[in-house]
Amino acid sequence: GFGTILHCSGPFLFFCFEGAEIVVLSVVGLLLQCDWDLTTFEVSALQVNVMAGIAFASLFFAHLGDRFGRRPVCLVSAIGVTVVGLGCGFADRYWLLFLLRLVVG
Repeated sequence: GFGTILHCSGPFLFFCFEGAEIVVLSVVGLLLQCDWDLTTFEVSALQVNVMAGIAFASLFFAHLGDRFGRRPVCLVSAIGVTVVGLGCGFADRYWLLFLLRLVVG
């Protein structure tokens, strides 16, 4: 049924979304560099920060998924990423965006 299609296409869509985030971050990084007068190091730190957040969050949420089940952990994760991601859109300081992007990662 349709669940099989979602189960098989889920990992592919995940990689597509991660790739899209990297592309968006590179464009947004250039815009922020001009608007906020960021150095190249600060823009690179934002991008590395997201990847570090992904690495640490995957280990943390994998443990929680084993303990409480994948469904509730995925639901909490999706809600958290949505709320914090919206917060990134309203960040007006570099350090705030840096911390929010770490949490989103």
